[in-house]
Amino acid sequence: MGNQHVLIDSFAGGQISPRLFGRSDQGIWDIAVASMVNFAPTVEGPAIKRSGSQLAGVAAAGATTILPFEYNATEAYALVFSQGLVTVYYDGAILTNGGTPVTIAVPYAAADAPGLMYWQDADVLYLCHPGYPPGSINRTGASTFTYTALALKAGPYQQSNSDRTITVYPSGTTVDASVTLTASSAIFQSGHVGGSIQLQAADFSAYVQWSPGIQVAAAQYVWWEGNLYQQQNGNCTGATPPTHTLGSEWDGSDGPPPSSSTNEGVLWLFVCNQFGQFTITGTTGTPTSPSTTCTATVTQAAPPCMSTSSYATWRWSLPMFCTANVWPKGCLIWNGRLIFYTDFWIIGSVVNDFLNFNTFDPTGLVQADLSYSFRIDGSDAIQWAAVDLQLVFSTTRAEYIVTGQNSSAAVDSTNIQVVRQSNYGSVPVRPVQAEERVIFIQRGGRKVREGLYSVIYGRYQSQNDTVWCRDLVQPGIKRLAWQQETEELIWALRNDGIALVHAFNPDQQVKGWSQVPIADFGGANANVIDMCSTPNVSGTTDVMWFLVERAGGVITVEYLNDWWVEGTPIAQGRFLDGALSYSGAPATHFGTGGSGFPSNYYGQTISVLADGVVTSAVVAGDGSFTLGTAASQVTAGILYTAQIVGLPPKLVNRAGGQSELVKKRLIKGIMRVINSAGLFLSSLLTAKPTEMLPRPQSTPMDSAQPLYDGPTNDLFVADSTNRNGQWVITSQLPLPAIVSQMRLEYTTEEQT
Repeated sequence: MGNQHVLIDSFAGGQISPRLFGRSDQGIWDIAVASMVNFAPTVEGPAIKRSGSQLAGVAAAGATTILPFEYNATEAYALVFSQGLVTVYYDGAILTNGGTPVTIAVPYAAADAPGLMYWQDADVLYLCHPGYPPGSINRTGASTFTYTALALKAGPYQQSNSDRTITVYPSGTTVDASVTLTASSAIFQSGHVGGSIQLQAADFSAYVQWSPGIQVAAAQYVWWEGNLYQQQNGNCTGATPPTHTLGSEWDGSDGPPPSSSTNEGVLWLFVCNQFGQFTITGTTGTPTSPSTTCTATVTQAAPPCMSTSSYATWRWSLPMFCTANVWPKGCLIWNGRLIFYTDFWIIGSVVNDFLNFNTFDPTGLVQADLSYSFRIDGSDAIQWAAVDLQLVFSTTRAEYIVTGQNSSAAVDSTNIQVVRQSNYGSVPVRPVQAEERVIFIQRGGRKVREGLYSVIYGRYQSQNDTVWCRDLVQPGIKRLAWQQETEELIWALRNDGIALVHAFNPDQQVKGWSQVPIADFGGANANVIDMCSTPNVSGTTDVMWFLVERAGGVITVEYLNDWWVEGTPIAQGRFLDGALSYSGAPATHFGTGGSGFPSNYYGQTISVLADGVVTSAVVAGDGSFTLGTAASQVTAGILYTAQIVGLPPKLVNRAGGQSELVKKRLIKGIMRVINSAGLFLSSLLTAKPTEMLPRPQSTPMDSAQPLYDGPTNDLFVADSTNRNGQWVITSQLPLPAIVSQMRLEYTTEEQT
């Protein structure tokens, strides 16, 4: 039988699992490969070599986390968390103010920072962690930032006490007064300090109820519909009961009575409603030995009668957020509210008053725009929440939405329901929103799912985006990022420090994933500790930031250079990792005066692209390096290999059917490339690569190799007879490569 040809015209399937190597009947087979490393599938089909990572700075020792701070589409920062400190990066470098690096003191231990959940609102980044009070990083100027612990008011509170034998009373009830709270049982402990406790009056018998036409004494108290008032003027009540909740008003229809009258109304001062609120400032109680007393500051006045033990109340509520109970593990902004969530509670602030958690208006009534809280059913903890058409959240067992029972009205304490959507469950990895989908990590940490609301089914549907490449996600995923510009990519960081990238275009059925290991010295892979994405300063592209640890223990902050754009001069290529770049007058010595490589580079041989020419250099003890020939555009860093390994080809057997597992041999190969150089083709089993884009004879060796567009020559490939017939594309030079099509020629043996 004659030679056979295989045409590959798309790489959009990316790398697939070895479990599928025998499933050539699957539609993804024709657009997939066995391995894709440092190339990425694109929505159009070609595979593009990823750009290198650029050094932005050396992180503080023990840095663990990098988070985005996006003030707007052109002013975005990367925040690097180390022990109790955040260092701010902007436009590819450490942000400075007057020549001093911008840092922010924060309470978070470096080991805890990876567990932070965050939400951006203009110049405020809200931060939550279950081990710390909620806080925020605030941008106060283009190069000034502060950290603030959120000063929540009026709660939120735990559910009200229901044991009538346990009562509490304060020693005073006037706002701002320092008082002592005394309980009939030991309920106070040190973990309550800083939290707010609410006391609701259980007994108004100390005061008469307002009635029309009754005599009142000077400074007498009366109550009406849960509010307490004190006489200011007049001695005979009018016909209109007091309902105001601020200042003083008359209860007579004609206003202030003449000096000769005694029965035309009383001027009433609003004192308080039935709820007193107190911030706990201290106690001798401990978690194992609570106390019956604590000191507190009055933040909302209570009826004066409550300051005696005779009127102690059993209607009290301890703080929801405190060391003794829980701190919120996450937050977001939805429907004009700051929403906090714990393992089992979702708590919304007052509308457009993010730090206010008052659940009652001044008259003691529940209103739609006030704070609400509810406990989810079951015993599976909330892992994350996101804002889509509704509030979406996931527990360890299932996914839900929060919506109103009355869909035409906003969600509030009287109009709320939780509806289960799917039963996958999640890990506590913050989801990303790509287009109209919510991307999250399924329980187990080894599946990337995308949730999309289905009008047909009336619920969210979640598909497994890693169904074809389960081997890639076996180490587990610890971070997601969305790089919308320019290539529309979802990034996933594995627990072993290797990044994965996925070309995301569901409408075009793009399924591909590939591996993006950042290079270390000696051909090893660096450990990517964390990553995030932010817009660049022009707002035209999104920048991937990485926190990278290499041999020598130095942790660096790096960003991925822009994806290659066709037509860019080769001298501007950025295809080295942990790199430094120079553009200016021709020079031979670079990286002087503290602008060179960090200490773990000292003595290492690095690769260099100098005016488009590939060379190498050795890093000196001060981080600098020297070239033999002056150059004006230089990128120097660690060389990485980009490689694609093909699947066994689908060949026709003369006797009928396919030739899977039949012995075969790769003979020739042709590529169609775009703006490429330095590509080699080989057989997987024979380490004799064929250079597909050789340097033209007319191009001097000391000048840049021109980039190639179009089909290559039909070149022979060294191979031996084998049953796989897999091919390998390799790029081992710091040069661009975009492969759009391949044609491979095989010969087969009819006998197996």
